[in-house]
Amino acid sequence: MLQLLFLFLILVFNHETNAIVIDKVKFNTSKIVLGVNLNWIDSCDGLLSYGSEIVLRDRENLISGLKFSSIRYPGGILSESFDWRKGIGTVKGEALNYLGLNETIYCGIHELQSIAVKYKCDIFYTFGSKTSLLEIDGLLKYWNQIIKGTSSAIKYIEIGNELYNYHIDEKELLDYLTRIREIYSFLSTQKERPLLGIPFSGILGSEWDKILFDSLRHSFDFISWHSYTPNIPYWNSDSCFEIAFRSFKQVEHDLNILQELADGKPIIISEYNLSFWENNRHQNISYESKFYFLIGYYYFLAIKYEVKAIYKWVLSHTWWHAYADVNMMHGGKPLLSNSGKIASFLNQWISQQDSLGYFYKPTINDGKVVILFGKNRSSKVSMLIMNFGESGVSIKIRNGKLFVFKKVHHLYCRGNNIATRIEFVSKWDNFYTQGFSFSLFE
Repeated sequence: MLQLLFLFLILVFNHETNAIVIDKVKFNTSKIVLGVNLNWIDSCDGLLSYGSEIVLRDRENLISGLKFSSIRYPGGILSESFDWRKGIGTVKGEALNYLGLNETIYCGIHELQSIAVKYKCDIFYTFGSKTSLLEIDGLLKYWNQIIKGTSSAIKYIEIGNELYNYHIDEKELLDYLTRIREIYSFLSTQKERPLLGIPFSGILGSEWDKILFDSLRHSFDFISWHSYTPNIPYWNSDSCFEIAFRSFKQVEHDLNILQELADGKPIIISEYNLSFWENNRHQNISYESKFYFLIGYYYFLAIKYEVKAIYKWVLSHTWWHAYADVNMMHGGKPLLSNSGKIASFLNQWISQQDSLGYFYKPTINDGKVVILFGKNRSSKVSMLIMNFGESGVSIKIRNGKLFVFKKVHHLYCRGNNIATRIEFVSKWDNFYTQGFSFSLFE
């Protein structure tokens, strides 16, 4: 009997000393805009593909469940050759796709407008720096005309995406800056102009960034940045997962630089994803579930660095960076991908919060435990534990009166699956909980 009591005391002692002790959480005042990139090519990433009424309804339900509130269009560097005037009417024009081949613009302005209204999204529009002022003026007027009575406005405009990571000579840079200033000056005269952004290069802190920002810092409302983890050689092993996890150190390093360069300007991550490669194929391969789970680390960094908006690349397109959320199945029944299941869970959780906070210490489980907090209008707090490691998590709130908890989610790897345990707190000071668990990938 004494031996059992002694063993119990040891277990309690270890539980308390190894516990993650939380006594303060800082909440950011604003919510994060959750967005997704759509390409005009391939029938707008499959959204306009034909199918039965059941297929179309399933597709709409899947995408609505992802809780995106903003759409970035017409698709990264595709903006350089895209002319919106070719995307209206019954007879559509053509533009160059990623392969440099002409493709019919089946998803034009009216199709985009119907998608935005259906999913209650505003628009993040990308113009190339060589876009004429006439074309820009025409788009804004035409868009405002066709969206009357809806909330699907063009809220953000990014200018000059096609040169964000190129090394160009001095003359090209001066020409680029001249064109950007002309576009900004024109848009500044608009009665209700969208927020204007300028993209930073893939190599943050370069001479390109310094010249760009010093020249334009007073002209723009936000800066945008594309965030991809460095290309990671993929194979199903723990060592590869460690490489993938550590790659976020580079992402965080870049965000630190970005904050300094931004000098108080809002930051928008206009593209993000993980970049794996195998025999020059990017991401069009299958993964263990824990690799998909890593997408959640972007949400943590967005909260930590108070990012204004994040746009997932991409919804369903299968060219590059095809860590997509929805598999359209070539007109058959659409399926939520494993990446999409993670995104759906996190997006729905974030969309329910009015302010967000976090707790993180790199010394806990090798930095693989991230704790997010959300607070609603009633000051009820929801906690989301993301455990990217294989060790268990023990948590103790030093002062239980700090929070009135509504719900606790624990997201973790379980074999080749991602499980979540939803715990309804009965007495938080001593971490007494009751709840149930389910798997995302089943």
